Amino acid sequence: KRLDFAKRHLSRTITALKRLHMLLHAVDRLHAAAYGGDPFPDYGTCANLIDATRLLLGHFDGYMGSIQKMRDVRDAVGTVRLDLREGAVFGFRVVGFGFSKALAKCGGEVPRCGGGKPRKDMSAD
Repeated sequence: KRLDFAKRHLSRTITALKRLHMLLHAVDRLHAAAYGGDPFPDYGTCANLIDATRLLLGHFDGYMGSIQKMRDVRDAVGTVRLDLREGAVFGFRVVGFGFSKALAKCGGEVPRCGGGKPRKDMSAD
């Protein structure tokens, strides 16, 4: 009976470590897809990775109150999500209003995931 308990705990520990590894790898890939694109992020990949990180973070909800690193990972994913949202909204504003008006609506700053430099065809109003 003691061996059964030990086996169960070992299996759960291994599963948790595998999920943690997948989570950290997905967060790294999400960051690369969001901020490494030239000039725009890969929104399709980011959408899949955000969904994966959301599901994986759900497995670690019990640790959020006691482990600071888990809260940091959750907050990092949230920051990337907000940056991607702002970048997508900025892109639609550029298409609808032109670059200069879209920039004015954003307070004069291009969002971090919105493409740092406009393309020539985008800057013409």
